[in-house]
Amino acid sequence: MKQWKQTKDEIEALIQYAQENDEPLYIVSGEGDVGTEEEYDGTMTARAIMIRLSKERAMGDRWARVDTCDNRVLM
Repeated sequence: MKQWKQTKDEIEALIQYAQENDEPLYIVSGEGDVGTEEEYDGTMTARAIMIRLSKERAMGDRWARVDTCDNRVLM
């Protein structure tokens, strides 16, 4: 299973990148190697995104990350 634990600093950098480039952020989550993405439409703060990711992880049964449309988090 993939382990995604983005730090507050990493999430803040993605928020800044998305705002500077007028791009949406996506919540990518799933089980095993299969995941789905949905556009994040919540508050653009690291705290709000971290709370959303915690909910998506469902107490450890799933993985979740926030990303941009060009998969910047993987770079």
